[in-house]
Amino acid sequence: MATNTIIGKHPIDLLEQVGRAGTLKASVSMSAMAGRKIESSFERVRVIPLEQVPDLLGDPEQVIVSGILEVQGDITGIFMLIFPLEDALKLTNNLSGNNAASMEDFGEMEHSIIAEISNILASSFIYALEEVTKEAVWPSPPSVVVDMAAGILTAALLPLYEQGTDILSLEAQLKDDADKTGVKMILLPNISSLPKLLHSINSVG
Repeated sequence: MATNTIIGKHPIDLLEQVGRAGTLKASVSMSAMAGRKIESSFERVRVIPLEQVPDLLGDPEQVIVSGILEVQGDITGIFMLIFPLEDALKLTNNLSGNNAASMEDFGEMEHSIIAEISNILASSFIYALEEVTKEAVWPSPPSVVVDMAAGILTAALLPLYEQGTDILSLEAQLKDDADKTGVKMILLPNISSLPKLLHSINSVG
């Protein structure tokens, strides 16, 4: 049974509840999209300072595929989904029947699949967060970017650096038959939304 373990002001057990609920929603939606069973498993959740986000990805020169959505409503900010290029290619190949093998092969079909997956995963976790916090929140349509990690993160994080905010990091795994694909999800709340988010989570806890 979960206990109210606190990191700063963040009750981790409630954030884990969001993670588990989000993966369950995502599994149902992903399976419906693919026409076969796709499992989504929750790995862990962390609340970390913004400046530690680059450490989540390791090598800043590695190529990643990112789905980026704007979070709107009572809580605003950015929701990012991050796939290593190899995992993104494996996932899109499995779903499309293509045989893309490099960044140069990442075409319109691959972008469309990652956009749909990003929409499903982000919506699942954001709506799970909405159920826990009772705040009205929804995602914008996703944009998909393929680039080095440093470039993507700089563009997304730079507007927030001076605000000194924390971020919510979720890690999940997708399983399609024997293949497993890792994905990191990052919620970057705007500074005006952070107190509201923390208050809502603490009120539940």
